[in-house]
Amino acid sequence: MQPEIRHGSTRHQVRLFREPLLQALQPHYEKIAAAVPGEALCLVSDRLLALPGFTDVLGNTHALQPDTVFHGCRLHEAAIRSSGPGLTFVTSLPASPTPAVTPRPPAPRRDDTSRVATATHLLINHRAHGLNASPLYIAAGEGVVRAADPHRHCSVSLDEKGAIVRQEGELAVHVNGSRIAGPTRVAAGDTLGFAGSDTVYRFIHVASR
Repeated sequence: MQPEIRHGSTRHQVRLFREPLLQALQPHYEKIAAAVPGEALCLVSDRLLALPGFTDVLGNTHALQPDTVFHGCRLHEAAIRSSGPGLTFVTSLPASPTPAVTPRPPAPRRDDTSRVATATHLLINHRAHGLNASPLYIAAGEGVVRAADPHRHCSVSLDEKGAIVRQEGELAVHVNGSRIAGPTRVAAGDTLGFAGSDTVYRFIHVASR
């Protein structure tokens, strides 16, 4: 078994041996087997069924397709639907002996500089990079790159109103999980991400001494 790990443009392969995996998974398999009565059929996901040694402990298994729940809902639509043309799922939650509603404080507005801390640094892999008027160029998975780097995806700079993110390449840039459509203001606590990448950087405020 050789899973592949990608980091930027670099690919790493990890070789895993079957026996250590079986030893680590065996206690979990035994707990599952103890909870299954007799020769009952176990309906499991295809990923669980692919784990080494799983079928040796629970032989009577059947893999469910990823879209099984969807097809089940379509098949039993009349029984599931409570009202209207769509499907309405109702979840019963345990009642509290003393029910109460706690109002959620409103989120601070972006133009309220007294409440939102200005982003002074961008935290990348546990290293804080200071922001200033000169653009800081960022690439997904690589962090800070040179201005001339053709793989740069966005830039971050600081002006009198605070930090601003600009897209520099074709790759979509996300702030707080949403794609930006143009230059976007950010504050401390906001996150910077990229389409198709798990990389997330965070803007922080570092108080001056």
